[in-house]
Formats: sequence, structure tokens, C-alpha cells
Amino acid sequence: MRGVVFWYCLALAVVGCGPAPAALTPVPSPTVSAPTRGQIPITSRSSAARSLYLRGRALNENLQPHEAHALFEQAVALDSNFAMAEYGLGATAPTAKEVRDHLDRAIALAVNATEGERLLIRTLIARTDAGPTAWAAVADSLVLRYPEDERAQWILGSAYSAQQQYDSAIVHYKRAIAINPRFSLAYNSEGYAHRGAGDFVAAEAAFQRYIAMVPDDPNPYDSYAELLMKLGRFDESIVQYDRAQLIDPHFSGSFVGIAADHLYAGRPAAAIAEAERYLGVARDDHERRAALLTLALVQVDMGATEDALRTMERMYALAEAIGDVASMSGDAMAIGDILLAAGRLDEATMRFRKASDSVAASILPPAVKIDTELLTQYI
Repeated sequence: MRGVVFWYCLALAVVGCGPAPAALTPVPSPTVSAPTRGQIPITSRSSAARSLYLRGRALNENLQPHEAHALFEQAVALDSNFAMAEYGLGATAPTAKEVRDHLDRAIALAVNATEGERLLIRTLIARTDAGPTAWAAVADSLVLRYPEDERAQWILGSAYSAQQQYDSAIVHYKRAIAINPRFSLAYNSEGYAHRGAGDFVAAEAAFQRYIAMVPDDPNPYDSYAELLMKLGRFDESIVQYDRAQLIDPHFSGSFVGIAADHLYAGRPAAAIAEAERYLGVARDDHERRAALLTLALVQVDMGATEDALRTMERMYALAEAIGDVASMSGDAMAIGDILLAAGRLDEATMRFRKASDSVAASILPPAVKIDTELLTQYI
């Protein structure tokens, strides 16, 4: 659920590295858990830290990053050289700036981790900085090395989904399920792949299996609600989103989904109210930004351009307060898009250029700078 940016740097064969991370004090060899069925081992000098990491990973896979982040913090407190715990903090961080801070540390610590952990880090770096083709290439290496790891299969399937190669994606999701029939995330992803392929009957069946497997988790209902929204069954969709919120009152996707359902059903005032309700219960900058973006999108759809611009400026201010250049650039691009749609071309051009210039002057990876500049030229 979170859009994240990772350093394009690792000690082993990663192209386009940024500045080298600070040197770390050498540490003793980590404790390596015995892999199950050829799975990727997770390494830590503290068995308690490893247990916390695994609990956090499970929460994150159920799209509960806020709760997962707290457990990753506890894991790092017990083992400051735990690469995957830092990686987990980066994956669940509420801002792009914090993502980079944690991933920088994870990359530096990866030298003390296992090959599988290094490959996991490389996979996510490729995903965010080099695109789905590079992501799939690294994920394929991960699967070749760990074919019996359900998460490796799921990652490769997700890379294919990102390229809209849904049939290939489904193959790997099904392999993940065959390895571990209790790996609920694969059922979720299979449902989205069927939806992307236009097979809504198979998608609904996959989501129903997901609900049956983990009925006390919020995400299965949220995912099913998205499908119902896609099918135009807006009120049924809201029922499912409500079920997710009964389980977790802070489940962010459901606020966004309910607002969208109301908007598509022709109830913009209810959509605004839901976005504002989300903003009122937001616990961190990630949730505040998601709520503000939802509010801005509803305002744009209503034709309330000035209101939408003011809302986006509030988002920009959150990022600016902590020097989060990546988010500031994205916000400036979004403001430019709103201005462009309103026919205010000179103001839009100024915003697009501001976004590009801020990235160019930052320490973001070269690939991100090139992509931003190309996007600016395209616009």
C-alpha cells in the first residue's frame, strides 16, 4: 500500500550506486535460522529480534504497515545490525525520506546477511528504481536460488503483474500457494491478477478464498470491495469496506475505497466526508498524505480546482517540513497536473519544472533523476 523509493546501491553487482554508506563496525557472524523447504533464511544475532521481524512481516503482508513498523523498530533495538529489520523499517516508513534512511542502513548491513536477504534487497531496489523488467530479472534470480520459497515465487509473480503479464503472474502465485497453502497474500495477488486479465469470476473466487482463509484480517474484505467497485456494485463494496474497518478502524485503504464508492455513485458530499474522517484519525504522515490526496481527488472530480490546489499544498507542506524531496517532487507534479487540467498552462509548467529541479539538486539515485526529467519533458 505504500509507494517507496529505495537506494540503487548494494555491495553485490548493483548498477548506479549513490554515495557509499558510512562504514560499519564489523559484527560477529549472525545467527542463521535453518531454512524450511529451501526457504530464504533470515539472519539475526538475536532470536527475539528475529521473532519480532517475522511478526512484523506478517502484519505488513496483511497491509498493516503502521503496526508492522513498530515491531521492526523493536527488532532493531535488540539487534542494531539486523539488515532485514532495517529493510522492514524502510518498507513500512511513513515518508520517502525515512525510507531512504532505513534502506541506506539495510544496504550497508547486507554484507553481513545471507545471499537470499541480499537478493531480496536487490529485488526491491530494482522494483522501485529500475522498473518492472529489471525487477523481474532480479526476482527470477531469487526464484532460481530459492524455488521452494513462497515469497520468492510471489515476488516474481508481482513483477509479472506489474508488466501486465497476468498469466505468468498467476503461474507463480499458484506455485506460492502450492508451497504454502496458508500463504494468504498469494490468494490476494491471484485475485488482482485475474481482475487485471478481465476474468472477474476467477477474481471473485480468489478473493472469497482469501476471506475464508483469514476472516479476522481486514485486507481480504478490502480487496473484495475493490473488485465490487470495479464491477459498479458500489453499495456492496462499501459493506465490505465497513467489514474491514470493523476489524481495524485505522485500515487506510477502506477510507479511500469508501470515498471512491460514494463519488462513483454520485454522492460527492459523502466522499468528502469520508476523506475528512480519514484525515481526522490519521496516525502518521503517510496516512495524513493519503487522506489529503483522497480529498484532493474528490475535489478535482467535483470541479473544485482551488480547493484541490489548497489541499495539495497541505500535502506539499508535510513533505517540506521534513525535507522529503521525493514526496515534494511528486506533490509538485500532481499540482501541475491539476493546473494543466484547468487550462492554466504557465502555472502548470512552473510546477513541473520545480519538481524536476528539486530532484536534480537532491541526492536521489541517478535513475530517479533521469525518469523525473523525462517525465517533465513529456508533459
